[in-house]
Amino acid sequence: MDVDTFREGMDELEKLIRQNPDKAVYAYCTGGIRCDVASSYFHKKGLGKNLRMLKGGITAYGQYMKNNPNKDESLFRGKNFTFDDRRGERITRDVLARCYQCGSACDTMHNCANTQCHLLFVQCATCRARMEKTCSDLCKDVLAGKETWTLEYDYHRQIRPTLAK
Repeated sequence: MDVDTFREGMDELEKLIRQNPDKAVYAYCTGGIRCDVASSYFHKKGLGKNLRMLKGGITAYGQYMKNNPNKDESLFRGKNFTFDDRRGERITRDVLARCYQCGSACDTMHNCANTQCHLLFVQCATCRARMEKTCSDLCKDVLAGKETWTLEYDYHRQIRPTLAK
């Protein structure tokens, strides 16, 4: 599902369930908490009969894969985003993301050092050093005192920076 928020995901999940009333619909999240909320919500609405959740989320699945000798056969590839300071936990060696600035294969998440921006984005070590931990020349210049931050807060810029105006 191509969604930006949990709330949007719930709407899309409901559409999937309603469009496929006799098919199992599988959902998963980072640690399982949002899936538990979704499961309860849809069961209360009478729509949870064929809804399947991954108990413990991708975090638990990652632990399972670490303890499984067939780890190369993971159904989840790459790094699982986490909402804590780790910013992610590796499930497989696959690197599916690209550096926001240079496009090199990278899956390390950072927040822009300009706290007025604070964009969470993928940045390789080379660009992190070159850009002084910022996401853009504007943010780099703001931190250096060469520019003033005048942009208003835009949630969608934070989660989909290519959509920023």
